Amino acid sequence: MTTDELWDYFKSKQVHTCIPFDREFIWIRASDFTPITHYFKAEMNLLHPEESFRSRHIWKHIHVLKQGKLVHAHIDTGNVTRSYVLYSLPHFIFDIIPYLYFAARKGVTLSSLFDFPSRNN
Repeated sequence: MTTDELWDYFKSKQVHTCIPFDREFIWIRASDFTPITHYFKAEMNLLHPEESFRSRHIWKHIHVLKQGKLVHAHIDTGNVTRSYVLYSLPHFIFDIIPYLYFAARKGVTLSSLFDFPSRNN
């Protein structure tokens, strides 16, 4: 499945959606994520202590965070699970720095922006 096809699947199963800054965040039931987990690779993520997955696409990909009975999804740039050396800098520049700045301006932690329901919307 392409990134767009996976994203359409998330949109069709959404429980909640919001745009806290520059991209859409979608939450679906964890049970709806189970049938498509084979399109994702588990990762260790320091910014998100819960289970974290990234779709297997190279550049534009979906980042998924398990949050109990729900799953949070958003689109990211530069898939660090494909090549940390090649994609960590673009990912940091395009995805992490803007959200660190946004969280600091709002006076909240970065991880709180991804909570459900987000108190920051």
